[in-house]
Amino acid sequence: MSINPIYDIVTERVDDIPLLLTQMIQMGIVELLDANLEAHGNWNGLSLGWTTAIWLTHVLSQADHRV
Repeated sequence: MSINPIYDIVTERVDDIPLLLTQMIQMGIVELLDANLEAHGNWNGLSLGWTTAIWLTHVLSQADHRV
């Protein structure tokens, strides 16, 4: 006698933003930009590499280059 167990299947959506940002981190874009771009003297907060990576993630996610 075979008993078939009942499984609860939960489907969760994986959005593109974490995937794009993770790919950019693995490619070393943040470090590359930080090594080659110099921030203005009054720049505070995130580095230029992180700011550019997050902005690029937004542009690719929205498929729209307008601000």
